[in-house]
Amino acid sequence: MIISYNWLNDWVDIDLSPEDLAEKMTELGTEVDEVKDLSKNIDNLSVAAVLKRTDNAFKGGSNKILKIDTGREIVNIVTSASNVKEGDRIIWAAPGTFVNGNEIEKRNFDGIESIGMAVSLVRRLALKRIPKA
Repeated sequence: MIISYNWLNDWVDIDLSPEDLAEKMTELGTEVDEVKDLSKNIDNLSVAAVLKRTDNAFKGGSNKILKIDTGREIVNIVTSASNVKEGDRIIWAAPGTFVNGNEIEKRNFDGIESIGMAVSLVRRLALKRIPKA
């Protein structure tokens, strides 16, 4: 079972860090396999608006080019996401952002430069839903 420390803290006042709480719970007979700090996975992510989607830009591949507005600049990114359309808002990781310990970089796909990447909540950030602020 996965339990959010913040959700648990909504129900019970906790004066322990997540790590100390996990240790105490294990001592009391409820084994805690691991404590994940998901905030480490989402530094420097932002929301970007999809201005244009170009399909079939690559020979024999399913990648698409998205022209996105990051709020600071308009850039192109390459994605394999088939569910993104013009007008959508996506989570965007700029070059230099770390996601799950991997640094996002500019990449070249068949001559198309991808400035960062679209990030999936489920596949990249390991979240099942957007956490409450």
